[in-house]
Amino acid sequence: MNSNETSPQKGGWLTHFARWLFSRRGLRAILILLVWVVTLVFLVYAFENWRGKKAWNQVKADLEKRGEIWKFEEVVPKPVPPEQNFASLSLVTNWFDPAQKTNSPDERHPLAIARTKVGKAKRDRTRLEPMLQTDLIAWAKALELGTNSGIVNDAPDIPPTPPEEATPEARARAAGVVLAAMAGDEPSLAQIREALRRPYSRYPVNFNTPDPWSILLPHLVKVKMWSQRLSLKASAELALGRTDAALQDVQSVLGLENSLRDEPFLISYLVRIAILKLAVQPVWEGLQDHRWTDEQLQRLVEQFSRYDLVPALQPCLATERAATVKTLELVRRRGELGAVADVGPVGVTLARLLPSGWYYFEMANYSQIMDRLLWQGLDLKARRVQPDVLSRNQHSFESSRRSAIKVLFRHEFAAGTFLPALTRVAERATQGQTVADFAALACSLERYRLRNGQYPDSLTALAPDFIVALPKDWITGLPYQFRKTDTSFVLYSVGWDQKDGGGDTRLIKADDRQGDWVWGYVFP
Repeated sequence: MNSNETSPQKGGWLTHFARWLFSRRGLRAILILLVWVVTLVFLVYAFENWRGKKAWNQVKADLEKRGEIWKFEEVVPKPVPPEQNFASLSLVTNWFDPAQKTNSPDERHPLAIARTKVGKAKRDRTRLEPMLQTDLIAWAKALELGTNSGIVNDAPDIPPTPPEEATPEARARAAGVVLAAMAGDEPSLAQIREALRRPYSRYPVNFNTPDPWSILLPHLVKVKMWSQRLSLKASAELALGRTDAALQDVQSVLGLENSLRDEPFLISYLVRIAILKLAVQPVWEGLQDHRWTDEQLQRLVEQFSRYDLVPALQPCLATERAATVKTLELVRRRGELGAVADVGPVGVTLARLLPSGWYYFEMANYSQIMDRLLWQGLDLKARRVQPDVLSRNQHSFESSRRSAIKVLFRHEFAAGTFLPALTRVAERATQGQTVADFAALACSLERYRLRNGQYPDSLTALAPDFIVALPKDWITGLPYQFRKTDTSFVLYSVGWDQKDGGGDTRLIKADDRQGDWVWGYVFP
């Protein structure tokens, strides 16, 4: 063997790579690669941050040009003097006391117990339900049952009273039981009535929280609870022929609804609409039995004619936008995803690693999508709502969200998480205004009947003697549909499907967006 031959190097490719990796040349190459990677990441982050901030600045400029609010601090209602503030009432401030929440006497109130036992009639899913008189007889039975706390929990629900049993005499007796159960509320009701005379209402809501979505609104449940009691009380007073007391109760319900008028939250707005419907119930009952006097009707017409609920939706949606922007800014700066979702420590770390520009894109896209979804189909200047445009935009938005990856890279995560179903919100706003308009028109029609002995042939006969001006349907832009019948009248809107069904309340395939909206029927 030739002793001058070199022996082959031992080891495979892994050994060679390891030797190169830890050599001077290898370490230098790795360092250069890392510098390039860091530089590339830095450039990508800088570019995305620049793009995102530019997009958000453009949206902000457009919002400010239009006079829209995007800063959460600007939606906070200004304080008012306590002596002019309904919500400075001690009864109201107690609603915000945590101790009152855990030891609330309202849960032990006879009406609260009875409410759980008053059964409801089965709903016909093929048509809108006609409004019914408050079942005072069932309420009286439930109240009598509630006096025996040992059996109330196991007792079956009180079934609806058959029409043949709901005689005026039986309703009057039941009304006495209901009013007796509410006798203990009179001191509180007296305080509420007196405080409602004050010109302002600013509930002691704590707006000074980092996360707007954690703001507590305990008063909404209480305001609605007292409105329910007053609505029930008004029905009982009507059954006993005490129309002045009933009117006072209705006006108190409307006053409680009005106490939420300046509150900037969407949920407060929706509670307002719910309370408005509670006020309309005893008004309708009094109209059915022809209980109201001309003077009482005139006062009701004036109150219901003041409502302008669709434009009142705008500041509430501005709050939704401002709250979302503040939340995204909170996540961008501190990675606090608790306001969005429970993602754990890994999610928080990821939130902190994302480019700031992505959060700016989320802010910009949220605002633009809100405008596209709602304001393209809702014209406040023309006082028109276009349900087909709203529905088409909502459907298009929902279809675009089927791919989670696309949503993420289109920066529309916040829009899908925080944007409410705006089509439904606009529908609820239009329904609320229609309810108020119907109540004003129905009271005006009753005033006409009292003076002339019959209802008019058309609504034009009402203005200006019985109502200052005829309200117009937000869906058609025209006066509401009306026709006189042999004994009464039919008053209706064409409804969300924009089709005039002649007052037909049938639903197509149980779709609650089909059919006309008719006075005397419960809206879907």
